[in-house]
Amino acid sequence: MKKNKSNRSPLILFYILVGYVFIQFCWWSFLIYDLNLEVHELQLKLDISNKIEFERALKANIWMILGEGTVFLTLLFLGFYQVKKAFQREVALAEQQRNFLLSVTHELNSPLASVKLYLQTLLSRKIDEEKQRQILSNALSENERLHKLVDNVLIATRLDNSTFSLYFETIDWSEFVKQTITNNPKSKNRLTTLNIEHNIVAPIDKTALGSIINNLVENAIKYTPEEKEIICSLSQNKDEILLQVIDQGQGIPENEKANIFKKFYRVGSEETRKSKGTGLGLYIVHFLVKSLNGTITVKNNLPNGTIFSVTFPKGSLQNHHS
Repeated sequence: MKKNKSNRSPLILFYILVGYVFIQFCWWSFLIYDLNLEVHELQLKLDISNKIEFERALKANIWMILGEGTVFLTLLFLGFYQVKKAFQREVALAEQQRNFLLSVTHELNSPLASVKLYLQTLLSRKIDEEKQRQILSNALSENERLHKLVDNVLIATRLDNSTFSLYFETIDWSEFVKQTITNNPKSKNRLTTLNIEHNIVAPIDKTALGSIINNLVENAIKYTPEEKEIICSLSQNKDEILLQVIDQGQGIPENEKANIFKKFYRVGSEETRKSKGTGLGLYIVHFLVKSLNGTITVKNNLPNGTIFSVTFPKGSLQNHHS
């Protein structure tokens, strides 16, 4: 509550300033109008023969005041509207960045604490070989999780700075997608079904494609109950390659679908949100898909869940490669 009040304080001061300018404008307009009437009455007393001309001049002055006043008020309210919109955007961005920092702090601390605990366990106890392998496997999984988080932050930074370059090479998409999903530690203990068409060969940047796949799969895992199935499919036709990730999670409200690809965007506040994440994954996916001249769409998976569909035009991939 205190944070909201502090965010609104500059806007309240701006409202007061705009109100003050408006009142001053009205006051000075009234004074000018009243002054014109006094001048008109004085002119009539001095020279009654030119009454019609004086009245015409008075009307001209009144219309001038009304015209200039209308222009001034229009500009004032347009400026007020634009400043208010800009302020609201800055507040929203600051809130998203705050959520991002809170999330990253947690996401960095969690795997580091886990790895530390695993190593302390190995040092302080005599453990049989099987348990040692399990502990080391868990530590490697946490390390991989940390690596992917740092990767996402670095990729997002490179995208913002326009220093992310694409390097195309011809690969077997079918095998690459299968290996990427299979090797993702988060998908190993989940019910994941692969519907992958064989022998899909085309040029692509492997780093970009791997990031797209991993972020979409991890997003699906994040919001899908453990007992529910996640489907990953890859297919092609004459002109396009289609990658789909289908989950059975909680779905995405219609009013938020337009925002999910924005940087740092996550539903709700970081203190109350249960799912882990930084708000970078789908932003990176969207940016990379656009860089590859592809398209990404999101729709409901009835009765529950979401379908992310990524389409890559074959002609565009070939042009990039050549």
